[in-house]
Amino acid sequence: MRKLRTKRVIIPTVAVVAALGVGSVAWATTASADADTADRALPAAERASAEQAALGAVSGGTVIDVEAGDDGDAAYEVEVRAADNTEWDVDLDAGFQVLRKTADN
Repeated sequence: MRKLRTKRVIIPTVAVVAALGVGSVAWATTASADADTADRALPAAERASAEQAALGAVSGGTVIDVEAGDDGDAAYEVEVRAADNTEWDVDLDAGFQVLRKTADN
């Protein structure tokens, strides 16, 4: 009887530990891939072009941040603060054309 009870505890515990291990590896792999794209340093010319395009979309704004895109079709993501303090996320394609402009709440 004692052996059966021990098996009831050990088998589910091993299954949970294995599932956590697999999940951790999958999460780490995904996080690493995202970090590679998002952390890419932008050359000054690219940064300036992205800023100029975003400021064209949000007139009178101030650029807060520019980074390489990591959301599907956006090559660049620019955060802009408008004169009324509204913050905008401006997504640009590789040719610095505005794909979308969304208010950042």
